[in-house]
Amino acid sequence: MGDVEEADVDWLWYGRLAKGKLTLLVGDGGDGKSNLLLDIAARITRLGARWPDGEETPDGGVILLTAEDGLADTIAPRLSVLGADKRKIHALTAVRAGKDARQLSLDTDIAALDTALRQTNSIAALVDPLSAYLGKTDSWKDADIRRVLSPLVAMAEARGVAIVGIMHLNKAAGVKTLHRVLGSVAFAAAARIVLGVARDDQDPERRYVVNVKENLSRKADALAYRLEEVCPKCKEPVTKRCAKCGRYSVPKLAWEEGEHQVDVEKLFAGPPQRPSHDTGGGGSSEKAVEFLKAQLANGPLLQRDLVEAGKELGISSDQLWRAKTDQGLAAKKSPQWQGRWAWYPPGKGPADYPDYRP
Repeated sequence: MGDVEEADVDWLWYGRLAKGKLTLLVGDGGDGKSNLLLDIAARITRLGARWPDGEETPDGGVILLTAEDGLADTIAPRLSVLGADKRKIHALTAVRAGKDARQLSLDTDIAALDTALRQTNSIAALVDPLSAYLGKTDSWKDADIRRVLSPLVAMAEARGVAIVGIMHLNKAAGVKTLHRVLGSVAFAAAARIVLGVARDDQDPERRYVVNVKENLSRKADALAYRLEEVCPKCKEPVTKRCAKCGRYSVPKLAWEEGEHQVDVEKLFAGPPQRPSHDTGGGGSSEKAVEFLKAQLANGPLLQRDLVEAGKELGISSDQLWRAKTDQGLAAKKSPQWQGRWAWYPPGKGPADYPDYRP
């Protein structure tokens, strides 16, 4: 270490996004993670822009990897209402191999991403969602995820760019937020910062952005925003369709002033669990039964996630298995999770969820 020259963290946004590092942006579906990612892109490309907390933004280009939203009818209009300089935002839609083109894979195409970042003078690569760009990598195997993410992080450090990847949360309630990140724990372990997006339980229209994990500085206080509907052409608030030009509205982040103190774990905890009345006998505890009913109310969950979530609440594996038997739950190898064991609601199995996306 005597030969190592000390350096400061190169912040893109102090306490929240750092150059040369991987940041995860996690949350439940529909809470505005993709809109937040585009707000970040827009601020980076607007000369003289500031972050919502007043910090200055560095000026540069952005590489955008988006697997779920259309560029013409979704991404471009949303960037317009955010005031982005779209000339500095480059959507990487495919990599070429001879005459063929395919979606970029972080498992095999780090060199291609590095080239794109260099050619566009980009200081950030935004990935929505990260799981869509893993190629054939098993997202539940720690060793596989570390093998893929290590070169990505090394490239980001060498290039001096921030990597921000969106990840969804599983439905497990009552466990630590980092344990709810869908897939291997290696995702959260590799990230130096994990930001979470969640709704205010007292005001569902308000979303909080909070530091779930921070390895580089103190945890920043929470910021809050709402989604308002704006005409992409006239840039005015509208409901559904603009009366002036006829364009349909698109969502835009409206940030609240100031920072907030929130309980991160409470924010992501999900519904509270009932207290246990287990007497230590051979039957299943009421707590375990109620836990499984709550967890499986909306569909199947991985066995490993249920066991881990149960342990967080003091429910043993034996209690879970007894409760499973008492409720007549099915444990099947699920095609939705590449053949892993999943537990299903009473009387249900994989065939009942052909379009289910965990």
